[in-house]
Amino acid sequence: MKVVHTHFEHEGQIYVPLVNWSLYVGCILLVIVFQSSNRLASAYGLAVAGVMLITTFAVIQVARYIWKWSTALSLIVFLPLAFISGLFVLANSLKLLEGGYIPLSIGFVILIVMHTWQWGRGKIREKFKAYPTTPISTIIDMKKAGMKQLPRSFVFMTPDLIKSTKDNIPPLTQIFMERYGMLPRNIVFLTVEIVRHPHVPLRERSEIFILYDEKDSGSIVSVNVRFGFMEDPNVEEVLSSLSNHKELYIDRDFSKWLIEVIHEMVVRGKIKGFLKSFRYSLFKFMSKNANNADHYFGLGIDQPLSIEVFPVVVQ
Repeated sequence: MKVVHTHFEHEGQIYVPLVNWSLYVGCILLVIVFQSSNRLASAYGLAVAGVMLITTFAVIQVARYIWKWSTALSLIVFLPLAFISGLFVLANSLKLLEGGYIPLSIGFVILIVMHTWQWGRGKIREKFKAYPTTPISTIIDMKKAGMKQLPRSFVFMTPDLIKSTKDNIPPLTQIFMERYGMLPRNIVFLTVEIVRHPHVPLRERSEIFILYDEKDSGSIVSVNVRFGFMEDPNVEEVLSSLSNHKELYIDRDFSKWLIEVIHEMVVRGKIKGFLKSFRYSLFKFMSKNANNADHYFGLGIDQPLSIEVFPVVVQ
């Protein structure tokens, strides 16, 4: 979903258009259905009491893990408040059928959506983690041995930063090797990081790890790009500056670079039962409508973009 940060000092102060419009539509529907504030009181009362109770339990965790209070002190201070909030929840639960089911239903639907997304992304991470890849050192040996290479510079997007030749190449690069039977002359592993500061100074924008750099056989470079949460993550601009790096033997013409990204294609496995089938269908729908990383980072606007489709069997 599109997220707009609205404050320079508070990362969590955001505007999410889809959420706001959903609230707008929901409020109109509630007014139409209940027609008066008196009839809406049951739904409102249970919602407020529930928020008070949940917030109290959340503050207990904050006190323990952030304020570093002892467990005993946290419980002594906040359990009485939780008890009072619990009484309010019990009292309002008597009006469950008179409108109290509204906030419970909304919360249940949101819980299902969040849990399904977490479950599905976990399956995808497991699939990528299990995919066999090759160490960077082996790729370097291939280059030194005169392996046939594509005379171009390729940028491979990767979620995990590669720092040394002992690290493995990302699955995207492994798929490229298996498909074409060769390596690009110049390889750039690109990791994009959104930090918890509004802006990142230009001198700290990118960090370059030169893994291999020979004039005759090309180069292997890992780049970590940082953006503040208030900034527009213009990755292509950073890559353009990298093409002018004096210490790298790399194609100076940035227009000849090709950016390689991967899109997951969710495929149904051996799924039995209505609940499991529903969870799979819901995740596939959300995954299909989710914003891809290349769109978020503005890739493929001025530079060629190649997309590898990676099937993920979910079961």
